[in-house]
Amino acid sequence: MSAAIYGNYKGYQGATRATGQRLNAHLPDPRLSQLAQQHPQLLAGTRVLDIGCNAGRTAVDAAVHFAAASVVGLDRDEALIASAKSHLSFTYSRTPPAAHHANHASPASPAAAADDAAYFPISSVLEHHHIPYPPPTDPPTFPRNVVFRTENVLAPNSDLGHEIYDVILLLSVVKWLHIHGGDAGLARFWQRVVDALVPGGKLVVEWQPWESYEKARKKVPQLKERIAALKDRPEGFRAVLEGLGMRVVGRVKEGKEDGDGEEMEVDGGAGVGERRGIWVFEKMPTES
Repeated sequence: MSAAIYGNYKGYQGATRATGQRLNAHLPDPRLSQLAQQHPQLLAGTRVLDIGCNAGRTAVDAAVHFAAASVVGLDRDEALIASAKSHLSFTYSRTPPAAHHANHASPASPAAAADDAAYFPISSVLEHHHIPYPPPTDPPTFPRNVVFRTENVLAPNSDLGHEIYDVILLLSVVKWLHIHGGDAGLARFWQRVVDALVPGGKLVVEWQPWESYEKARKKVPQLKERIAALKDRPEGFRAVLEGLGMRVVGRVKEGKEDGDGEEMEVDGGAGVGERRGIWVFEKMPTES
């Protein structure tokens, strides 16, 4: 595919994309680090869904560095899902021998997890190949607690991975869902996301401003008509989610949190590694 018309850029995730700097592969996605600093229990012990998981970096980071109990990564691009599965195996192959036993405890901190994730050098994996996965356990442990599937979440028969989740991640993907689903398709998608969360579950959204849609139109001319047909704008998405029973409980902006999230104010500017606001919504319990 010559043009990433679905936002399915190769190598888009992880520390390099988020900062514009080439950081070591074992370091976690800075967006997750910021979220963990300000919401320490957001991912630990939770069932996580990463929609538009790309090559799997963020999904694997959620399990390795932030102790998610399970992670499902969905992407419509089969090649990216294949890369995600390979990245999961590669990451597991760099962990210490003790981590290859089913009863191995998760690292006590993200720093310890980073040490584990780089225990064996890359050259060792390249020379000796990937390590086979351990036998399945119940509940599953890393790497078997991370699953990647090819799925178009805008399709009528999509059920977002067949599960219910504590946390759903939508990082730099809403624009593409909006462009290809249209206003009506995105509205159906928002409802599906809310339905897939447990009461009290969290939705983490990094949405792109309208100017980003205009950039996509210029980069990918075949999207021009789709974008021109859109009436809804990103600054209205918060109200849509609140109308579906979600409430804002936090916002990460340039490493700081704006708890009330009063404005739709997106961080950053043009260029590599532009920073965007990340909003944390909570699903309110339904009244009985």
